[in-house]
Amino acid sequence: MAQGCMYRQSRAGFSLIELLVVLFIIGLVVAIVIPALGAARTVARKTSTQALINQVGQGAMQFQTDERRVPGAFSARDMGATENATRGMSGMENMMLDLAGGVVGSTTTETTVISVGPFSAASKQLKVDTAVIGVKTNSNNIYFAPPAKNYVAQISGRGQIGDVAHAGATEGDVQLKDLVDDFGQPLLAWTIDEGAIGPVTTAADFARVASDGAGNGVSRFYWNQNACFLNAPALGKLQKDQVTGSILSDTTNKLTNMRALLGNPSAVANPNELSPAGQRNLIIPAAARGGKFVIQSAGADGIFLGASDKGMGIHAGARTAPLPFGANFKRIDNYSYPKSIDVLVDFDDIIVGGGS
Repeated sequence: MAQGCMYRQSRAGFSLIELLVVLFIIGLVVAIVIPALGAARTVARKTSTQALINQVGQGAMQFQTDERRVPGAFSARDMGATENATRGMSGMENMMLDLAGGVVGSTTTETTVISVGPFSAASKQLKVDTAVIGVKTNSNNIYFAPPAKNYVAQISGRGQIGDVAHAGATEGDVQLKDLVDDFGQPLLAWTIDEGAIGPVTTAADFARVASDGAGNGVSRFYWNQNACFLNAPALGKLQKDQVTGSILSDTTNKLTNMRALLGNPSAVANPNELSPAGQRNLIIPAAARGGKFVIQSAGADGIFLGASDKGMGIHAGARTAPLPFGANFKRIDNYSYPKSIDVLVDFDDIIVGGGS
């Protein structure tokens, strides 16, 4: 008798439902892993930027110890001149000329030599050999050598506002470079006007737009030190609009916001405003955060004290509201305003102060 044969059909592949489940799992893993990788990169860049700023700060403090002044080939008052708003020399470019060298004699004629400064008059400018910045020689004392990846020319396409010596028109122009953070954005350097002696008694004693503005009054800090970046509509590698995004560029409140940035919460000029009858919006700083200079990275968002940062909602209440220095103080039991916080903690900027 013939024996019947039975055949089991082999399975050809996955069913549609199984494929969809696999794709869903893969998509879920990607959705979890990619943001985590992005967050890890951001943390790494913040850490590297913090280290870079600390190195600059250490060099600046060593320079101050040796030279008995804050680093900067031009004084803070010169950098705050009205003309510098269009000349466009940055505070960091100025600081690097003392920390990384480059200033040469007026008769030097190499093709890498340019004339720089916050003024257009040749008699008020300095000759700088861009080829020797950061190079230690017998005549070029180096306090900080900028890493190549963090020393980048800011051309008009990257938003720096200024003449070609400070902000080149095209790639390859002979110009001053700027120190940038690990996100590709230029660092701000705010240096105190050491000629502004006497106690701070008014808000204008601490921050003004220009050093030669109305009343020819002097101040501790001048907005024009960094006007070339704060006036930029597309700054740095991230091409971020500082004009509309940064509270330091706000036409109405920028000086108020500067005081919150640069003021030392441990030094209050008018302690009477900390009393029960005081008003926190009237509290003004007596000294700079850290001492004599402040170095600032815009952080991951690429905007200096961004109007959309968490700190604005917490301390100012609205994107367009001023951020007063007095926001560092909270009223306790309706009695006084003891120091309790640092408003900058709730911004993503990386800020280091130093000097004595």
